[in-house]
Amino acid sequence: MKKILLKGTLASLFVVGGVALASADSTTDALIGNTLRATSAADSYDVYYNGDGSYSTSKGEKGQWEVADGQMCHSPEGGEKNCVPHNPDRKLGDEWAVTDLNKVEWTIGIVEGRPE
Repeated sequence: MKKILLKGTLASLFVVGGVALASADSTTDALIGNTLRATSAADSYDVYYNGDGSYSTSKGEKGQWEVADGQMCHSPEGGEKNCVPHNPDRKLGDEWAVTDLNKVEWTIGIVEGRPE
């Protein structure tokens, strides 16, 4: 159940703000090599985006990401591709609030660096 929630949450995190691999924008610049941190009242996890189009999470999920037709798309290993609107204007240090598909409130932020 947690893995399903994580996948749904990861997709819905970008309804308000996304990432672009194919184009240079502030969101892409901010995420590659840094950490996207998602925190709710009951849970938290980090997402790590790489310039080669791969991503991983602190919960063990891995997959590929891309931007297609203005949409941020995630293709988790063993899961279905899901896409949400892309926002190219996020910067390092930005935080924003979203509600996921399960009606859970999350605070999302782009944090400098990654764990070693």
